[in-house]
Amino acid sequence: MTVLPSGIGLYLMVSAGEQRYAPVSWLLAMACAMLLAVAALAAVPALAAARRPVADVLRSTPA
Repeated sequence: MTVLPSGIGLYLMVSAGEQRYAPVSWLLAMACAMLLAVAALAAVPALAAARRPVADVLRSTPA
C-alpha cells in the first residue's frame, strides 16, 4: 500500500510551517471504515445475483 506514504509525502511537500498528523486511532478507524464500505458495496450485487433461482442460473450457462 503506497497510497498512504505517498499522500503523506505530498502533504509534506505542499504544506508550509508545522505539520500536524491525524491520530493513529483516526487512521485505523478510517481503514476499518474503508474495508466495511468495500464489503458493503461488493455485497449489494452479490445479493442481487443471489435472488435468481440456482436452477435457472445453471440452465443458462453453456456446458
